[in-house]
Amino acid sequence: MLRHRSLIVLLTDLDDPAVGAPLLRAIRLLSMTHVVVVAGVRNMEIAAMAERRAQDRVDPWIALAAREHEVRAESQRMLLRRLGAPVVSAREDRLERAVIAQYEALRRNRRV
Repeated sequence: MLRHRSLIVLLTDLDDPAVGAPLLRAIRLLSMTHVVVVAGVRNMEIAAMAERRAQDRVDPWIALAAREHEVRAESQRMLLRRLGAPVVSAREDRLERAVIAQYEALRRNRRV
């Protein structure tokens, strides 16, 4: 619909594996003409669970599941970067600043 090269920021759940295929397809289509930045909130509770010391017998399993979640989310972000889309993942209170910082970096590199 847009004829001019534009910056498109897709706000999505980067941790959700179900988003993967449609998101990849959208990035491939949009990045032919536009600069696409993918942004999402990083779940700090899961990151904390992955690093928390065990207090009882189920805590190691919770930490293992949290680490697996973190690895899967990072591999999704790496795949998006390989497609050429800058990825911004930050805590909820820092996401807006991180997206603006990414925009400024793209401007400095004359991509936008």
